[in-house]
Amino acid sequence: MKQTFEDQEKKRLIKKFHVLLSKAGIDNDTKASMLWSYGVDTSKDLSCEELIELCGRLQNMTCKDESDVWRKRVIASIDGYLKLAGQERNIDIIKAIAVRASGFDNFNSIPVSRLRNLYYAFRDKQEDIKNVNMIISANMHTMKTLN
Repeated sequence: MKQTFEDQEKKRLIKKFHVLLSKAGIDNDTKASMLWSYGVDTSKDLSCEELIELCGRLQNMTCKDESDVWRKRVIASIDGYLKLAGQERNIDIIKAIAVRASGFDNFNSIPVSRLRNLYYAFRDKQEDIKNVNMIISANMHTMKTLN
């Protein structure tokens, strides 16, 4: 029996729905109440439109969690950079640096893609500072032995 495009799409959406449920950490009771609100017992009974709507809601839930994780990583990477550079550091300074570096007006409005870039940029800067400090230490040691 050949599957129609709609059947294939529904199968893909059901799979996506279950992946998003586990990503969001939703238990079976909460899943059942979500399905019940659509008047069905299983995800197979949902229409493609209903599955798209549910997946969108679940994606918004998991996306917020992901952005929170990246915000914390950016804070940590900028803090590490400031510490290595010997500069004053507190949350207000860190957020201001992130906002200026991103080009956005508010720390919480920075999208995940930009947060990733900032995280890796400041992490790379930390590595650069460490490498430069090692080179300077090695040169200072060489100069001390020459004198």
